[in-house]
Amino acid sequence: MLPSTLLTTLLATMATASAVPSTNPAPIALIPRDTNIANVQAAAQTALDAKIAAGCNFLKCVIALAPASAVCAAAAAEAGVNVIADIACFAAALNLGANPPAACRGC
Repeated sequence: MLPSTLLTTLLATMATASAVPSTNPAPIALIPRDTNIANVQAAAQTALDAKIAAGCNFLKCVIALAPASAVCAAAAAEAGVNVIADIACFAAALNLGANPPAACRGC
């Protein structure tokens, strides 16, 4: 082929290939999002109001959970080296689940 014929053939092929419609589907959103943040904030406020109405005092609850948090923080600081601290943290978490402090019962 002559260079001009080769160039013409290449250009014709490219033009034909670009004219073929794409069969790729439109991208799908993997995570549905609520575009109206006001709805999310209102739902969160409603949930918080319901907890407060049920007798939850978040500050008192956090203070009541502090001893167990300290035990688990110490265990985490040792990164699994001290098995006794890990067991103490697990036991504290189980105890809190079975016997929540009075300040956390409404929460």
